[in-house]
Amino acid sequence: MAKGSQAAKRHRQSLKRRTRNYAYRSALRSAIKKARLAVRENANDKDDLVQAACRQLDRMVTKGLIHKNVAARKKSRLLKALHGTSELQISPEPKASAVAEASDEKASEQAAIEAEEEGTENI
Repeated sequence: MAKGSQAAKRHRQSLKRRTRNYAYRSALRSAIKKARLAVRENANDKDDLVQAACRQLDRMVTKGLIHKNVAARKKSRLLKALHGTSELQISPEPKASAVAEASDEKASEQAAIEAEEEGTENI
């Protein structure tokens, strides 16, 4: 136990702060877990839950509970999961110009192959 009165007061304050931070940290973990689960199950309210988790992450940064880079990393991963940047997502339709270029390249390759075959048959 602390000897001086100031040290005793600091100890009492640290105990209060620890219990409060424990509650904040638990609520933050729960919010992140709910958001991840909603994204994984493709729930209807996944946008709201991710937004609430991001808001809570920002709030914990201002309280000094977590570092700002940790919050940024967690928000980034949540949003990446929400917007589906994984391989399972179907890519958007390619532009018409890209399709035309790809077909032109295939046609030129096919013509080159046919020209080589014709050249070998004549020899």
